[in-house]
Amino acid sequence: MRLLFDCGAGAVHHLARFGAPWSRLTHVALTHFHLDHVGDLPMLLFALRYTLAEPRRDPLTIIGPAGTTALLDRLAEAHGPFVREPGFPLTIHELRDGDRLQVGDALLIAHATPHTEASLAYRLEAAGGVIGYTGDTGPSEALGH
Repeated sequence: MRLLFDCGAGAVHHLARFGAPWSRLTHVALTHFHLDHVGDLPMLLFALRYTLAEPRRDPLTIIGPAGTTALLDRLAEAHGPFVREPGFPLTIHELRDGDRLQVGDALLIAHATPHTEASLAYRLEAAGGVIGYTGDTGPSEALGH
């Protein structure tokens, strides 16, 4: 499993710049729909479809709050059909507060945050440990639990 949390402006460029294997991502988890968190998602899908020496065959899963499917539909209208039809299997999972999703060998748990109506934070539990990712959030006692 190779998971990217959020995909804001410059994400693809910086992943490549630092030698991260961006072309082998298996999952992208979005916290909310502000541009600084989703702005490079069309570029990622474009790059995965058109810039690799060998065509991508591996699936990509996009995870996000309710409205993620509609976001991708709007991005496809603006940028082109490659957003929804990138040439490899694309799965979208919309999560709500408390939802759990198996991501490879890890468990991803969604938690609502006080930022936008749809904002989520994520807890990723795996054999090697636990990490939390909030994106943007206001103060919340629940996030530390």
